[in-house]
Parts: sequence; structure tokens; C-alpha cells
Amino acid sequence: YLSFVTLAYTGMRLGEMLALKWSNLNLTKKILRFTKTYYNPSNKKTTYELLTPKTKKSIRTIMIVDGLIARFKGHRQIHYSAWF
Repeated sequence: YLSFVTLAYTGMRLGEMLALKWSNLNLTKKILRFTKTYYNPSNKKTTYELLTPKTKKSIRTIMIVDGLIARFKGHRQIHYSAWF
């Protein structure tokens, strides 16, 4: 669900979403930074690469809405609370 909502609210490409890390997200400033894209020409789970986008304009920072921030916070709390 979070993947679908993130794609819908941000307009990012699927490869950009697959390359996201928590360090790309700033919940306090309400921004999301795109710096990498997922590349997997062989379509094998173990041979993918995270590359810089093809153009400089593809590296960007966008503002995100409060509803999406709440979903990210909930996701992190549910899935990562056992790790910390």
C-alpha cells in the first residue's frame, strides 16, 4: 500500500522508488530527495545496480504531504521497531 500511495502522491518513477533509502526522506522538513534509480537489465534479484539518473534534472527534491509522512512514520514504526 505504501508503495502505491508514494507513487501516486509524488509522481516518481518506479525505478526511483525502488532505489529509495531512509536517508532520502526528511520527515521534519517534509522532503523526499531522488538521487538514484534501480537498474536491472537481466531481471535477476542478485544483479541489480543503483545508478545515478540519466540526466541532472532527474536528481531532485520534492515536498511531500502530511498524509504521506504519517504513512512513512507508521511503516517505519511497524517494520523497524524490532531492530532498534
